[in-house]
Amino acid sequence: MDESEPRKDKSTAEIETYLQELKAEFSKSIRPPKFLLEIVGFIVLCVYAFFTLGIYCANQKAADAAHDTLGEIQKQTSNNWSAPKGPP
Repeated sequence: MDESEPRKDKSTAEIETYLQELKAEFSKSIRPPKFLLEIVGFIVLCVYAFFTLGIYCANQKAADAAHDTLGEIQKQTSNNWSAPKGPP
């Protein structure tokens, strides 16, 4: 008998059958949690996008308020700094 060729007997066949069944069971059991994790990941992504949008809107509102305030300050200061028109 050649030593490089593995021995095939009843116990080896039983082990191979058991491993194939175990692999099949594992692949069946991995599918539902994978789908559940995809759903949970999508929900987390939506929540993240919602908060990001809220932060964007708050920053945009603050920038608009700062722009309006700067315009008012420029308007008020341009009226107060006019040159004198002659002797008092």
